Amino acid sequence: MVQARVVLGAIAMFCLATTARADVIVAFVPEAGGPPSPWADATGTPPPTTVHANVTASFLDRVGAAEQGSDTTAVYPGWAASTVTNGDYTSFTVTPNAGFAITFDSLSYALESYGAMNDAEGYTMNVRTSLNNFTTNVASQTIRNSSAGVFNLNLAPLADQLTTPVEFRIFIRNNFLASGRADVTALNGGLVLNGSLEAVPEPASGLLLGAGLMGVWALKRRRT
Repeated sequence: MVQARVVLGAIAMFCLATTARADVIVAFVPEAGGPPSPWADATGTPPPTTVHANVTASFLDRVGAAEQGSDTTAVYPGWAASTVTNGDYTSFTVTPNAGFAITFDSLSYALESYGAMNDAEGYTMNVRTSLNNFTTNVASQTIRNSSAGVFNLNLAPLADQLTTPVEFRIFIRNNFLASGRADVTALNGGLVLNGSLEAVPEPASGLLLGAGLMGVWALKRRRT
């Protein structure tokens, strides 16, 4: 009985040690001021302002129409067109470090918009990832506000414990006039990706865990 308790205790400690609490995976928070800031440059690629210790993250990039904009503050993600096309998006990539797996929880993006926009239609954010080759939206939300809003997108549908790089592409659509576009600017909150990291057991650790479970099974058989 004492041996079984020791083995079970070791297994519990092993499981607890491999799990990290939900945290900020990567954040891109706009900095104040004008050029030469990459946040103010219409084609700039700002680096992340926060990165989890167990991941690496790319710079924030804009592709296609998302590059347009001339504001002297933070112009990310640029223009929001009235239709979503596969060639107009803001993107970034996160990669778990060796020995870790990542589970995504949510993505928030604080935005302010100007131009052809009104409260009746608002604007919509769609998020796609490289996990399905960007073919469908993994999250979507509409904000009916002509000035500002914060998107809070649930990423729970994504697979858990990913160990490979994942690219996120953010598409923002102006729902107002068919020919209208809105100048969409990142607010101080910026873009924040939340989730958790877990240590991936090494083969030797997995064997040790398996041996412990077999030991518990053997002790139970011996008692019966």
